[in-house]
Amino acid sequence: MDSYPLSSSQRRLWILSRFEGADGAYNIPAILKLSGEVDLSSLRNSYFSLLSRHEILRTVFR
Repeated sequence: MDSYPLSSSQRRLWILSRFEGADGAYNIPAILKLSGEVDLSSLRNSYFSLLSRHEILRTVFR
């Protein structure tokens, strides 16, 4: 997985998380209840398609 430099906003959030500890201030929880069979291949393809379009979802703090 490639690493990209953090933007100034991402760096600020990372520093705040170090001082304040883990909290849900910048998380938006959601629950999806699925019924019926799940096509794992389609779900996997959709997931990787989403990741390829949105760089921010590939952000990794090292």
